[in-house]
Amino acid sequence: MTESELRKKIIGVMEGWLGFSEANGKYKQIIDCYNAHEPLSRGYKVQYDDEWCATTVSAAAIKAGLTDIIPTECSCNRMIDLLKAKGEWEENDGYRPEPADIIFYDWHDSGKGDNKGSADHVGYVYRVSGSMITAIEGNKGRSVAFRNIPVNGRYIRGFGVPKYASKADRKNETNKSGSFSVGDLVEFIGKKHYANSYSGAKSTACRPGMAKITSVSKAASHPYHLKATPDSDSNVYGWVDTKDIKGAGTSIIKVGDSVQFSGKVHYTSCNTGAKYSSCKGGTAKVTAIRKGSAHPYHLEHTGKGCTVYGWVDAKDISM
Repeated sequence: MTESELRKKIIGVMEGWLGFSEANGKYKQIIDCYNAHEPLSRGYKVQYDDEWCATTVSAAAIKAGLTDIIPTECSCNRMIDLLKAKGEWEENDGYRPEPADIIFYDWHDSGKGDNKGSADHVGYVYRVSGSMITAIEGNKGRSVAFRNIPVNGRYIRGFGVPKYASKADRKNETNKSGSFSVGDLVEFIGKKHYANSYSGAKSTACRPGMAKITSVSKAASHPYHLKATPDSDSNVYGWVDTKDIKGAGTSIIKVGDSVQFSGKVHYTSCNTGAKYSSCKGGTAKVTAIRKGSAHPYHLEHTGKGCTVYGWVDAKDISM
């Protein structure tokens, strides 16, 4: 497996537990998974009335078969110690994590300087989009659920950075051709989805945002079926065009990025019906983002010959 596939394996386990809670009793399956693993950390069997966030992180590693790079523990602080011993700890609160990195929290963080307090909670990074981290955690509100927190936000204690690359037997494949697979997390940048994958299918307007590929029909006119992720701004649920999706993760365009603008017009605002004028393409800097808007990226030209200065369409920019 590639490093990317190993990270997806962990995320897939956590997604399978979404909604497991104390209310419906399904959280006990996670604790049972942890307790069945040998050797049991410190010889302690987790009880059903214990806090179970670190137990969930550990159980996901057990189920994915990655306990050699992700230490199993039921205590956040003891897990940090084990990660440090493996050289898999990132102290910098401002670190920009990758999916399946481990995020730790300290609810007593003052928000000043680098937080080095006691960890109170932990989960896995699900994705990073722009300046926002989405995590997936056990025992969030007594359930497995998502959390959004800004990059370098208050309450971040630090990150576990398991050495997924050390377990990979193949290198990550670049995706320049726009070829994606079922299960991939992508950014949907289009404005409509289709009832089926065939030419002439009925289309319906929908919002852009994060989504997961649920089916692929490569030779079709609209080859990818998407379903918006639970935390997404999008409501996409249907077949879409290849040009309307981008790979997710740390490659998502964010404010401050240098991009290539290939369009011919820029707009006075990000809203539908905004006035537009002609401009020349080239290298530009992203100065603002308004996701869900008709023209979501504001660009300022930086390259020679480029004249863009305004709001543009997502399809007209690339990293």
